[in-house]
Amino acid sequence: MKQSLHSQESEWLSRCEDFEQSVLKYKSVRFSHFVSPHDLAVFKSQYRLSADVRCMAYGGSEDAERVILGFYPDFLELAEEDFPITPLLVSNLGSATHRDVLGSVLGLGIKREMTGDIYFGDNDAVIMCESTAAEYILYNLKTVGRQKVEVSICPDDKTFSLKHKFEMLKVIVSSTRLDAVLSAVCRMSRSEASKCIAADNVNVNFTVENNPDKKLATGDVISVRHYGRFVVESALGETRKGRMILEIKKYI
Repeated sequence: MKQSLHSQESEWLSRCEDFEQSVLKYKSVRFSHFVSPHDLAVFKSQYRLSADVRCMAYGGSEDAERVILGFYPDFLELAEEDFPITPLLVSNLGSATHRDVLGSVLGLGIKREMTGDIYFGDNDAVIMCESTAAEYILYNLKTVGRQKVEVSICPDDKTFSLKHKFEMLKVIVSSTRLDAVLSAVCRMSRSEASKCIAADNVNVNFTVENNPDKKLATGDVISVRHYGRFVVESALGETRKGRMILEIKKYI
């Protein structure tokens, strides 16, 4: 582990080591809870598995951001269907948002680490959750906000088509500096963007970034607390005044 790691990152890597040691001792599969994209990135960059242990990440859908890690001995095979993930379909949502759904689930006493991604349809959503928590959510989630909802096990044909929804934006910026792009995408002033960055509310590629001067590149993923997540898709050229035109994929 690198000395520059934060204490929470060190604790997370220590848990990964516990998983690995358990696999070596008992010769069986060990699953983590759902982990954030940041924790997944830390694991991939900082942890080295022994030759006798393998690891697979899966979150219930092909584009899942929050995933469960499955640690297993090299003589076994691990498949997606082996992961302890149950997708729940929440119907009759009306205008409820991601925050509404997640807040209602956590309000039941469910820990965040027991739930994965939430995918939205026209009037419903699919919650990826650990199988041990699925039954409790199934029978206790009655409302989201003030909206009465129905919860059921999600049909297989719906889970196969799950994708996160997004909109494509074109923004004009003076440069690819983080504060400039943040200001344009989130519709805030440069000073507000700088304050947001300084408060550790901005992640770039799932790692906290507090340098407003950081230059962004194509493919960078930016997460802003209370504002959501977006990706720098491409640079489309310049305006007549020499300002840059960026194409942004913003998750909704």
